[in-house]
Amino acid sequence: MEDLQADLSANGLTVSTTPEKGRCLLSIKDFSPGEVIISQEPYVSVPNNSAVHSRCEGCFRSSNLKKCSACHVVWYCGSTCQKSDWKLHRLECNALSRLEKERQKSLTPSIRLMVKLYMRRKLQSEKVNNLLSPGPNHGVFILLWIGNALLTEDKIDLGDIITSKNNLEMIKDLQVDFISSTIKLMFIKFLFIILFYCQIMPTTARDNYNLVEALVSHITDIDEKQLVLYAQMANLVNLILQWPDINVKEIAENFSKVFPQFGVHVERTSHFPLSICNPGLQLFYVKHPLLSFGLQTLACNAHTICDGELRPLGTGLYPVISIINHSCLPNSVLVFEERLAVVRAVQHIPKGTEVLISYIETAGSTITRQKALKEQYLFTCTCPRCRRMGQYDDIQESAILEGYRCKDDRCDGFLLRDSDDKGFICQQCGLVRNKEEIKRLASELKPLSDKATMSSSSRILL
Repeated sequence: MEDLQADLSANGLTVSTTPEKGRCLLSIKDFSPGEVIISQEPYVSVPNNSAVHSRCEGCFRSSNLKKCSACHVVWYCGSTCQKSDWKLHRLECNALSRLEKERQKSLTPSIRLMVKLYMRRKLQSEKVNNLLSPGPNHGVFILLWIGNALLTEDKIDLGDIITSKNNLEMIKDLQVDFISSTIKLMFIKFLFIILFYCQIMPTTARDNYNLVEALVSHITDIDEKQLVLYAQMANLVNLILQWPDINVKEIAENFSKVFPQFGVHVERTSHFPLSICNPGLQLFYVKHPLLSFGLQTLACNAHTICDGELRPLGTGLYPVISIINHSCLPNSVLVFEERLAVVRAVQHIPKGTEVLISYIETAGSTITRQKALKEQYLFTCTCPRCRRMGQYDDIQESAILEGYRCKDDRCDGFLLRDSDDKGFICQQCGLVRNKEEIKRLASELKPLSDKATMSSSSRILL
């Protein structure tokens, strides 16, 4: 956390906590409208691929694609994206290749994101630790030590770092006093090749698994059906990875940090019905209560990566961006430049102000926004706009955004959705119309609205 604070401080930001919201991102300098506040590459990301539409794993483009010849699941637009993704895909490719074709068809972006999350953690932690510790990879440790000495032109006594008696006998008299620049460059190139094939992925203040572990879970807020579905998802990830030391409870814990109510929203823009769950999995969940904790944590922190026209391209996990809290009156906006998440100020943000974005579409009534936030992100918004709910100006605003004219011609009131979502009630005379009646009215109005939109577009083109 200290490394992250230092990194953010250099960019005019700091992480703080509040009793109401927990962690938040504060400005420690003024930001002007349009200024970039923070940007981050995804810790892991996946494109929204389907049976009929695919995108490149690296850039999310959909043209000139070629499928990975080994796993037949992942697509690339060219060698550049394939090479940049190889360190991570090398592990995923081996795992996906073992799956039967029928199981491969069940791979959703959510499942693949979790698989990649664990593989990236493995490359950043276990692999590095193994390389830099005595053991099977002790030879690589020696190469790293020699490479450092070559760069600094220090005198190297290999006998000082070899603990094996056999190795010590072989090189105990070897001394390196001077190496020509040509040999030095050749060795450094060789060292980089070694590091590449060892698949080392460095960590940074904004790019490490500790930030994922710090994400918030809402396990206590979800129902039993949701828990069972999380168990199914975690077991599928376990089936794909097939690591002997994998902790299934931890998989579920991380799922809970990224994807919220699976039965309602998977990647903030996708929907699928809640499947009928195996009763046996309920017992499994009772035995492994932490399983659901992980699943729910992923729920509220994954972001849908969109293009400039807000069309969803994929899903990514941005641990630092996820610290930013929601407001229905945000002072900044999250946009994407390919996979890069960029937060820009939409108004002047004075020093000491919390950076806020909107998690949902703000052009909705307070009741609609509150319902969406509760379902998708499991909290009730208390921003200044939501605190006005029920007041005259809030009713007028909601009427403009979502209201229907009262059925009584003598009344000038507007019908708004009631808090129980059972119907629409006139805010002036109290007349109630049921949802089916409003749906029928909306379906009649839609062709007229579409026609008006097409006519407007034609005038713009002309």
